[in-house]
Amino acid sequence: MAMALNGSCEIYYESFGDPVDPTLLLVNGLGSQCINYHEDWCAMFVERGLRVVRYDNRDVGLSSKMHEAYTLSDMVADGIAVLDAIDVERAHVMGLSMGGMIVQVMAIEHPDRLLSMTSVMSRTGEPGYGESTREAFALLTAPPAVDRD
Repeated sequence: MAMALNGSCEIYYESFGDPVDPTLLLVNGLGSQCINYHEDWCAMFVERGLRVVRYDNRDVGLSSKMHEAYTLSDMVADGIAVLDAIDVERAHVMGLSMGGMIVQVMAIEHPDRLLSMTSVMSRTGEPGYGESTREAFALLTAPPAVDRD
């Protein structure tokens, strides 16, 4: 099992493709594991000459569960720790939803580590743009369901 270390936080990651190819780091959204990026989908990028790396954010899947509060910057440092663990100086990064916010902050805080940045289904945080409805926000932040119904 491959793990990167950011302080005391262990970040689980998986890699596909040839390590000599340019790297595409895939960053997940809120609560989703790296398997959200299906292996067949990762293979499409590998076939186009990229090494693909996907990882579980902190508090998700096989990565460390945190007991204290953390910020997007802490989650950015987790992604950078993955790049360090695989010895990649610069990578393409793509994030979905909250992962899109993470890669935006990554581009701001670590521009020297990125070849490109793609933010999908995300927002910048600017008030009035891309905000959830009250109902959607309540669903996203509610405790998880206890059964299928």
